[in-house]
Amino acid sequence: MKKLIICTTGTSIANACPSLRGMSKTYHPWESEAKDLRREVADFLGRPENGLKNSDNRRRICAEMNVLDRLDLDRNDRVVLLATDTAEGRVCSEELKGVIVRAFGFGEPQVEVRRIEGLQARNAELLRREGLGNLVKTALEYIADEDQRYSHDIILNPTGGFKGVMPFLVVLGMIHRLRTVYIFESSNELINLPPLPLSFDLKIFKRARPALLFLEERVGVPESAFLGKIPDFVTSERELFMAFTERLDRNNVTLSPLAYCFLEIDKGHGPSLITPGALESIASAGPRQSLNLKRLVDLSASPMWRNQHIEHWHNTDLLVIRRSNTAERLAGFIKDDVFHVALAFASHQEYERELSKHNRAEFKNAAFVEWKNDRDLGVDENDRDALLEDRDRLLLNNEKLAADLTEERERGLERDIRVEALEAGIVALKREREALERSIRELRDKPAVVPQPDSPPVPPCAGAGRGLIQAVKDFFWGRR
Repeated sequence: MKKLIICTTGTSIANACPSLRGMSKTYHPWESEAKDLRREVADFLGRPENGLKNSDNRRRICAEMNVLDRLDLDRNDRVVLLATDTAEGRVCSEELKGVIVRAFGFGEPQVEVRRIEGLQARNAELLRREGLGNLVKTALEYIADEDQRYSHDIILNPTGGFKGVMPFLVVLGMIHRLRTVYIFESSNELINLPPLPLSFDLKIFKRARPALLFLEERVGVPESAFLGKIPDFVTSERELFMAFTERLDRNNVTLSPLAYCFLEIDKGHGPSLITPGALESIASAGPRQSLNLKRLVDLSASPMWRNQHIEHWHNTDLLVIRRSNTAERLAGFIKDDVFHVALAFASHQEYERELSKHNRAEFKNAAFVEWKNDRDLGVDENDRDALLEDRDRLLLNNEKLAADLTEERERGLERDIRVEALEAGIVALKREREALERSIRELRDKPAVVPQPDSPPVPPCAGAGRGLIQAVKDFFWGRR
């Protein structure tokens, strides 16, 4: 795979230049010409002992080249130079670009010089207010870009520049599980910092976030002011939250490199998007599996959480999201800083059988919808399985109780409807009975009909009376 090397750059390429010592005494803005320094660097690079064909010569030129020459670069690789915001920083990074192009046979576009505004050592407040944040933000343009991560092996090289920026790239490497390389000035051995997984309880960060944003805006505040912005803070938690800070001066604290990186990564993310097919898979899974999948989709929206739970599957370019020791998985990709859930798997067997059949191109024109979940399913940043199982049992029990209650209410409603219908029927029957009784009384009160001489005698109202009486009997006894 092609390599993408992200390097902080300093002025070590100009260490032999007299102009550098003079420029270091005052601040020279990025736009300053610095013609003398550029000429002296060019003279230094033109010396026979600095010829680029020899590896030892290349490594002696500057700290950045001492690392780059040990990374087995080829013509398809790329280098990004993060330059300090000074005239000498601009000149040195531009001259270093020329060296890299000639030494490794790169094309000009393969080496980028990126100005990091505010990244300088003269104004500490400007450095903390703008410079460090811009450094992290610029690095994340490459690190968090999934197109870059799909196509390149990203390596961080914080060797160049002033040493205060090194922790920021190291932390980014830990969070994003990237290889970080470094070499000490007194050593010729390249140190590889492996992409160690960073395990962190995000609930602590979420509680600290309002205080961290307050501190980012103010640069430095008293410890009591910082802790006062943390919801539900108690004194026993002091050490836990002060780990996000470092001492700025005698009276104030400021953000630590870890906090800078966490805040920058956490900014601006929205809910995940999901395909109808993945929604159907979640809905058709068993109760426990469905609960776990819903929680995965909830949590996948957070870059912080996602970076700790993401893995690459060798037979597909889709990213896989999973939690330790569980079978459920999501597969998808990141686009415009949003995680797109393409597939959801309720079992490990299904995941192994189906995932390799799919790739990112398949979902290029898929209809993704915004994931919506108005229930609090809890979080599982620490993967504490026993607690999670207990919580899930309670959630499922609550769901069953809610369903039973709804069913019972519906049954009660049905009973109420039946009772109302019976009561209405009784009222109707009473009215019919009263009407029949009135008719009987009216017929009984009628005068007798005198029979004709040729007709047999007929008892008064006998036929009508018997018919009505029988009708009443049929009505009441027949309906029992």
